[in-house]
Amino acid sequence: MSAVDAAVQLGRLRGVGGLLFRIHAPDGGLVGAAAYAEDAACLVALRGEDGTIRVLNSIVWREGADGLAGESYDAAAGLIQRRADNVVARRARRR
Repeated sequence: MSAVDAAVQLGRLRGVGGLLFRIHAPDGGLVGAAAYAEDAACLVALRGEDGTIRVLNSIVWREGADGLAGESYDAAAGLIQRRADNVVARRARRR
């Protein structure tokens, strides 16, 4: 179980309607939210260059700079999930 899954189960994380991954347009506006890294990768790929995925207000993916999620949703989702786990772990250590 990843740190993100554990934290969600414990109810420590609050996103948009309980969704952890938030997808933002280049101007910072919220485009959507997702419960899973794979879904977030798909949404940011559709949004295009310079879209971001954030977890707890930390950017875990920047489309274009970190790669193109549409080239491999699985590869992008793996990196997004690892970064999200790190964000959650850092947040947990602060408490």
